Amino acid sequence: MYSNSLKFGPATILALMFCMAPVIASAQAVAEKTAQDKMTVAQVVDRYYTAMGGKDKLAEVKTIVTKGKMLVPEAGIEGTMEMIQMAPNRMMTKASIPQVMEQQSGFDGEFAWDSSDMMGDRIMDEKETEQVKLQGSMWTLWDYEKNFDSVEVSGPEDFADESCYKITATKEGTNPVEFYFSVKTGLHTGMRGKFETQMGEMEIEAFVTDYREVDGLTLSHKGTVKLPNGMSQVMQAEEITINPDLAEDALAPPKAIQNLIAEKKKKEADKKKDKGSGK
Repeated sequence: MYSNSLKFGPATILALMFCMAPVIASAQAVAEKTAQDKMTVAQVVDRYYTAMGGKDKLAEVKTIVTKGKMLVPEAGIEGTMEMIQMAPNRMMTKASIPQVMEQQSGFDGEFAWDSSDMMGDRIMDEKETEQVKLQGSMWTLWDYEKNFDSVEVSGPEDFADESCYKITATKEGTNPVEFYFSVKTGLHTGMRGKFETQMGEMEIEAFVTDYREVDGLTLSHKGTVKLPNGMSQVMQAEEITINPDLAEDALAPPKAIQNLIAEKKKKEADKKKDKGSGK
């Protein structure tokens, strides 16, 4: 029987999405740095963007569609996934495991939501929504000075079997998140953090691997999340499309979620109205 401990909950979908947000690399353009260098946050992030092809080029990417497989290797579970991202941080992820579950998670720029045939439909709470807003950015640490209260760099230290710089980003009201970047290539190698979920706080470690060329760009095709229960959940991309033409409703949530959003907006409007009238 498929247990809740294996459920692809919002935090896991988020971490997988975060891992698989295609990391674009141009290794030839990376300025060489040794492990002995004392790096600043700006230097690590700039080096990362240079490795991806440059910030100007990244800014030209408005949409990304990723299709592939979602797996739990230890349990022999395999399904399909599709992720749509729109700059700066709108997204939707669909996951399907035959005879087990159908799930969608998304963020429309204001509301983060989750729809599952196992756990129902819901609008994420304020803390979860803030996590999605911060971590759902198309490019890791984009506008980090604006989005986080504190950002610090340390290392090098070992992560994913290689020497990495660690950037710890903190936002009031959310848990700190650690981002790792390869000393050798400058590329993003993974992250570690605690995330609020429908089932409580969960510590997640995620790894980015399997870089391949797509339309002249080098993209990560595999994100692996390690969970506290010893299980791993894998997103394996089989097709990545940059700036595809999308229907206007490509990111539209299910009808049930649309109704919940409408109800929430009405309640918020009524609350403001009552406050303004002195009730």
